[in-house]
Amino acid sequence: VGYLVNKAGIYLPGNILTDGTKFSDLGSGWDASFAVPVPSALKVLAFCGDLELAGWKLAEESFPGDLSSSSLPVGWVGLFLLFSYFFFLRL
Repeated sequence: VGYLVNKAGIYLPGNILTDGTKFSDLGSGWDASFAVPVPSALKVLAFCGDLELAGWKLAEESFPGDLSSSSLPVGWVGLFLLFSYFFFLRL
């Protein structure tokens, strides 16, 4: 999805670094992935690691991949609602 969004010319506002490098300066596709500055990539990696270690906990009565206790609707109805939201947001 991020690839398609960037190809459509939509980028996050602001700078990715304090030196003035904007998100739009990175480009799109794999080129943008490799153009991300190292400090920014390390921040994303640290955030994901923090979520893995402290943020997401598995309930005792559930199993990995169990979405029944999720607050988001799952299944076809959830996908339909999500795509409808993005479609109307684009209008």
